[in-house]
Amino acid sequence: MLNRLIFAMIAMSCAGSAMAASSSCAAGAVIDGTTVDCGGATIGLSCDSDKEGQDAVLTLKNGASVSNLHIKKGGGGHGISCTSGNCTLSNVTWEEVCEHAAGNYSEGGTYTIKSSTAYQTLDNVYANGGKPDKFFQDNAYNSTMKVTDFTAVMVKSTASGTTKNSSGTSVAISTYTTSGKILRTCGDCSSNKGGRTLDLNGLTVKHVDSSGATVSGPGIDSIVGVNSTWDSTVPSAYAIADVAKLRNLKIQSYKLSSDGKTSTPAVCVTYVGSRTHNASTKIDQKWNTTSCNVSTTDVTSF
Repeated sequence: MLNRLIFAMIAMSCAGSAMAASSSCAAGAVIDGTTVDCGGATIGLSCDSDKEGQDAVLTLKNGASVSNLHIKKGGGGHGISCTSGNCTLSNVTWEEVCEHAAGNYSEGGTYTIKSSTAYQTLDNVYANGGKPDKFFQDNAYNSTMKVTDFTAVMVKSTASGTTKNSSGTSVAISTYTTSGKILRTCGDCSSNKGGRTLDLNGLTVKHVDSSGATVSGPGIDSIVGVNSTWDSTVPSAYAIADVAKLRNLKIQSYKLSSDGKTSTPAVCVTYVGSRTHNASTKIDQKWNTTSCNVSTTDVTSF
């Protein structure tokens, strides 16, 4: 009888924990050091074009782990942020990326994103986050962003008319054949510091129309951007080259040049990092270097 009572109490405790975890899947929540299974819930805030300073849909801290979640179209805000310690996302779907899907702001921390999918519509419509820029961003010193088995779906747009920009001004809708990138280390953060690692293993990039049917082209400009060097605004102690390690990339309509030096889309692009707004400048596409740990054999077309 005592054993049955103990087992019943344990079961009730577990059920209560699961319920509490599920209730944590709310837009704007802070999840600190706990594991949360959202059970396929759909949440979101709003999307203020690509404007900086939007609220995060979720903020993760200190070992927090979230799985089985949908972020609604028009509700992606500042994405899902990791602000301290290590954080993990698993089986998350972004129905439309706003400013970005997820960002790492945890110095020395690792943000792991696995078995997830995100959609980017190729236009500058306000609720779609403006012109597509990036899916994931790592802004934190000496940190790692680890992305495995990720699918990026670039969606052809047929929108027309007018929309707003991040300043709220009415502008004509533009559509694009390609735009954006999968991962980027911050190019011009005001306190920019290097030493970041982007570890991408298992990527599929698709280009489809609104019905999901395949359309031509990769739909994306580049896969990864890293700062391989820095300008004089960054103190020498922090002017550490970022590193991208890329494996098992499958990109629709991918093409490698005959000399093997460049590709469409570009796979790993190096930049000069800065602490001055809009001062980060592009250097070139690279293969098999310290900052671009990727070979042409790591990429296939379909």
